[in-house]
Amino acid sequence: MARPDGGDRRGGRFALLIATDRYDEPGLSRLRSPGRDAEGMAAVLHDPAIGDFRVDTVVDGRHHEVNRAIEQFFLNRGGDDLLLLHLSGHGVKNADGELYFAARDTDRRLLASTAVSAAFLRTQMNRCRARSIVLLLDCCYSGAFLTGSKGDTAVHIKDELAGRGRVVLTATNRVEYAWEGDHADPLAPEPSRFTGFIIEGLRTGEADTNRDGLVSVHDLYEYICERMHASHAGQSPQMWTELEYRVVIAHAPPAGRPVPGPPD
Repeated sequence: MARPDGGDRRGGRFALLIATDRYDEPGLSRLRSPGRDAEGMAAVLHDPAIGDFRVDTVVDGRHHEVNRAIEQFFLNRGGDDLLLLHLSGHGVKNADGELYFAARDTDRRLLASTAVSAAFLRTQMNRCRARSIVLLLDCCYSGAFLTGSKGDTAVHIKDELAGRGRVVLTATNRVEYAWEGDHADPLAPEPSRFTGFIIEGLRTGEADTNRDGLVSVHDLYEYICERMHASHAGQSPQMWTELEYRVVIAHAPPAGRPVPGPPD
């Protein structure tokens, strides 16, 4: 398949999906959607007619497994490679306001040694030679949790993770919650609204907002915002970008082509 960006670059397309919905610590509530998020994202990103990414997934990994997967993901990449990292789960802040992503074995008292720090992620991205990195964060950012939510978002994601050659899309702004849905059922989990709209937009091609047959990161962001507004979700997705050129996530599938979702 021709490269979706239509340019002369011949880099690879790599995606890493990290989803955590089970936590050993009682203070980190179980989430219903991350596992389903990963399944749906993997389906559309791996599809050669849509994303054509090589996809790796870590579900309910312990902190050392997640750290290792992230470091390996950004290692030995070429300048023309496109890297996409999707994180779904709890975000936690320490007393100094530093951001961590919770793993299955995270202890909120020992974040530096049992969680995945945003500083670690930033270091790996800074060291990476790839000039196009897409970071999708479907998580919130606090140690205080509400029923049906993933936490408080009073954190400056731009300062923590944005940078040259990157685009960062988050499920909410820093004063909202990443809701999993009004009627979430642990026996029948569905993707969160943010990730659900990403999957929907890529699978159907509706995220191709300018109808050029390609879904750029800007197309995807516009689509997510429109769907959030139309569904009265009460969330305001945010995007920060310092890209050198247009980055395309996927082809829009031909009209009428059935694209399979994740298995039931």
